[in-house]
Parts: sequence; C-alpha cells; structure tokens
Amino acid sequence: MVLDNIVIQEGDANRIDVALAVGHFVAGRVVDGEGAPVAGVEVGTRGGFVARTKQDGSYRLGPFQLGERETVSAWSAQLGSSRSQDVAAPYDGLVLELRRLAILGRVVDATTGAPVRKYHLTVFDRGKEREHRIEAEDGTFRVEADIEAYRILVHAPGYARWHENLHVGFGGEYDLGEIVLGRGRSVMGRVVDARTGASIAGRLYRVGW
Repeated sequence: MVLDNIVIQEGDANRIDVALAVGHFVAGRVVDGEGAPVAGVEVGTRGGFVARTKQDGSYRLGPFQLGERETVSAWSAQLGSSRSQDVAAPYDGLVLELRRLAILGRVVDATTGAPVRKYHLTVFDRGKEREHRIEAEDGTFRVEADIEAYRILVHAPGYARWHENLHVGFGGEYDLGEIVLGRGRSVMGRVVDARTGASIAGRLYRVGW
C-alpha cells in the first residue's frame, strides 16, 4: 500500500486518478505435532493481518504488495504455537506446526542448598514478558511457554536476581536443572544537586540488571 498526501485548495476542480495494485496473499496450513490439520487457530503477521484456519487447517493472509515480506506465525491456547516464518508475498503452501514447550527446574539457596519455596519467574518471548508466581515446598517449577522463548528471570525476596538466555529446541521440555540463588546485597547512597550539594528527595531511581 502506498500513501501520499493530496492537497485540494478551495475552488479546485482537478481530477485525480487513483491506481490500485493487485493484492498478493500468503496461504498455507496449520498442523499439530502429528501433522494433522488444526481448525479455528489464529494465524497472524507482525504487520497486523490475522486469519483463522478452516476445517482443513488452511488460512489466507493479505492482501500484500508484490514482494512484501512478512513474519507469519500461528498460536493456540490448547496446542501451543508455531515458529515464526519470514516469507515474501505471494507465497502458497506455508505450513505452520504447533508445538508446546514446558520449561522446568528447581530453585535452591546457594548457601544451604535448601529449596526456595516462593519466587517469581518471568519468561521473555516474542517481545512479551510472562510472569509466574511460584509456590512449591521443594522449589520446583514447570511452566508452559512459547517455543520462541529466549530468556528467563528468577527473583525472590532477599536474593539476587538470576537470569539466563534460553536455547530451546522445537517443543517438548527444557530442563534448567537447579537454579542457585545467592543472597542479595544492597546498594546505598545519596543523591545530591551537582551545584549546591543539597540532598534531592522524592525521586525514583532504577538500577539495571
């Protein structure tokens, strides 16, 4: 789609011809881990096009300009999500396979080896943050995640934050083993005016990790 500004002055009677290009589409099917078609699943692009699969798992997205590139993926609350595929329109026969991913592990204290029973776990995927509040006597967790999850963060009161980049496969389970949390330390100081040296109150400051 090409947009241009058209300015019409009062009293103008000019004729404007608008030429519309033929649209092109991206089409294919969504299947589960066994290769069976999945109906009623949302398929979308990063550009905002969304379609829902038919009974045979087929979908059609567009229209796009000739050669326009889009990133396409499918997702289902029950069956998981597909990997993102980058294609150029027109494209026919793009198969998106839905898979579930489970991330599991156990969180323990670095000094005692005892399980940390309460903590927050955040999984980062496709630009989103999914936070889980975990309460487990043995410190274990198992959370469902997008197959394009790329980072995990664990934090608990009194402990330093733990984070790690993920290198997940295509679906299945990703076992992080034992996650060891050390006791956190505080950073203390005073904020002052550069010119007068007077203390500055009522300000919020953030320390990155």
